Amino acid sequence: MAEAEQLSNQTLAADPNHAGAKLMLVRLAAAQSSPALAEQKLRQVVAAHPDSFEGLMTLAWRLCWEGDVDEAISFCKRALQLRPNSSPPHYQLGCCYNRKGRHAEALLCFEKSLAINPSAAIAHHQRGVALRALNRVPEAAEAFEKALSLDPKLAAAYEDMGEIYLEHGNVGGAISCFKKFYQLEPRSAKGSYLLGRALVEERRYEEADRALRQAFAIDPKMVAARILLARSLQNRGQAALAETELKKAMAIDPYRPDLYCTVVMGTKITPQDGEMIASMVRLSKEPWLSPAATSTLHFALGKAYDDLGEYQKAIKSFDSANELQERLKPGKFDSVKLKSTVDEAIAWFTNERMQSYTKFGSDSEKPVFIVGMPRSGTTLLEQIVSSHTDVSAAGELGVMNAMLEGPFNQESPKESEVQAIVQKYLTSLEKSANPDSSRITEKTPGNYEVLGPILATFPRAKVLHCRRHPVDNCISLYTTPFMAPTFAHNKKSLVFAYKQYLRIMEHWKSVLPPGTILDVNYEDVVRDREPIVRQVLEHLGLEWDEACMHHDKNENAISTPSLWQARQPIFTSSVARWKNYEPWLGPLAELLELDY
Repeated sequence: MAEAEQLSNQTLAADPNHAGAKLMLVRLAAAQSSPALAEQKLRQVVAAHPDSFEGLMTLAWRLCWEGDVDEAISFCKRALQLRPNSSPPHYQLGCCYNRKGRHAEALLCFEKSLAINPSAAIAHHQRGVALRALNRVPEAAEAFEKALSLDPKLAAAYEDMGEIYLEHGNVGGAISCFKKFYQLEPRSAKGSYLLGRALVEERRYEEADRALRQAFAIDPKMVAARILLARSLQNRGQAALAETELKKAMAIDPYRPDLYCTVVMGTKITPQDGEMIASMVRLSKEPWLSPAATSTLHFALGKAYDDLGEYQKAIKSFDSANELQERLKPGKFDSVKLKSTVDEAIAWFTNERMQSYTKFGSDSEKPVFIVGMPRSGTTLLEQIVSSHTDVSAAGELGVMNAMLEGPFNQESPKESEVQAIVQKYLTSLEKSANPDSSRITEKTPGNYEVLGPILATFPRAKVLHCRRHPVDNCISLYTTPFMAPTFAHNKKSLVFAYKQYLRIMEHWKSVLPPGTILDVNYEDVVRDREPIVRQVLEHLGLEWDEACMHHDKNENAISTPSLWQARQPIFTSSVARWKNYEPWLGPLAELLELDY
């Protein structure tokens, strides 16, 4: 570098206006960790050589990723005036628009760039980023795949592809992508963090812990890794260790809403937490906080106020959180589509058709499907049942819905297709739990939507249907931040979705053999557990096991928002919780008229 600098200076001594030599000095300044000096010299080059395409592009790139994006856009446009048929300025302008959240404009830029140079992997990747932001997810996935086919070492594309897989329940695909990212970036904190994230999803917690600790060993300020480690520890009931990690994270960065949310969701807030609540309130008013972060913080504040019995403050926070979430989510709740889906399922899965379908299914009794509306007690029931010595828990696999799209849309499914689903599902089930158990529970609440085809695939399987007071159930959904369905952020939508859930469940009970579905009322479990547990075990063909009465000792990992509550001894405080919010129920009051 010293020689390069000497030669550049010699060139400038002979020709003070040599733009190339000036740009070389800029690069040298950047390489020697002098970004401020590099930017200063870049501006000097562009001022002295306003027609220097390379100078304009270099400054635009630096400003886009490290400085003023609006100014970067102006330099990109100047570069485009010089070379309108050049791919790089279109690409860089697209990157600027992506950074500004102007994704539709970014998409046009990347398409122009790729029309000139279709083999540019980075342009395909950034095009995918724009498409994903526009909620055109299948096209985004195709763009990422194209980028990786052109450059298999493009780490960022593996990261984004992994995120898409996670969002759509393909944990295996996400793990594969994150592992490849780690292989390409083994010394980066981000690589270790993503690997840890993948391993948590796979429930390989000890390996995940090592990867996450490696992440903040590389970058001690990587708070996200400590938060994920804390959640991993919480999932396994190691609350004290999780609290230690969260305190370390808070000491590093006390301005992270997700950190406060992890703390609040993992414990019961008491008056002694007043200082933390005050910090959350102050943070919620910061103008620089993103809408998503603000929403997370309001959910945390709502839960804190609820713990303290300050229900008016709580509902105000929950309302604010949900209003933001409803605006943020790319997919809006479509009541017409939901009703149509339920109508079609009821019309198609008749008693006669269900009887004809079951002849293609498996004779396995191993799967136990725990279903119900989200927040109806499915996690608690799984913890109770999986405490039995002959039962293990697979958690929320969320794979059946996608598997069942094909075979049962026709009068006579191909037996080979159904058996392929059986093998694929059982492999997934046994991979997520103890394969030697005689019963394995899957508690994906939304499986109630496809119980017909599920029971056609596994006609000897049993279903535990969790029921809860309709308003309590909806209040719980409305006040929970993680993984909430699109209808959960609006009280009218909640009422509509709940009634459609009741419709489809009544239909499945009418067309499935008696004794397939057992209704388990959350309130009965809470008030007098033993008779209900005996009934559940009898339904599953299992002998009595006293361990089911001590679910809080169950070490099975929990990765849902219920993790704290599901590890506590059973109390009745969650029964008739809706009465705390009676003055503010609004449309939810309509559900009080239902027979429950």
